Amino acid sequence: PEHGDASPAALEGMLHRVRATAREAGVPVGLQVPTPEAATRRIADGWQFIGLSSDLRMLTTEARRLVAAVPAGAD
Repeated sequence: PEHGDASPAALEGMLHRVRATAREAGVPVGLQVPTPEAATRRIADGWQFIGLSSDLRMLTTEARRLVAAVPAGAD
């Protein structure tokens, strides 16, 4: 792809080349992904290790859940 092309198709092409190059070199390859669905897809694509979500996302998600569980106006 052209330098600076950040389209989804260009990104997928780059990821495919990274994965193929790593496989040819015998190097494990992985990605950081945001959701379980993305992890499942990338595993099916042949990625060997997956980082799922992030510390910040997990902390903020849980913090929002906890705050929402407290009734409004509770002392």
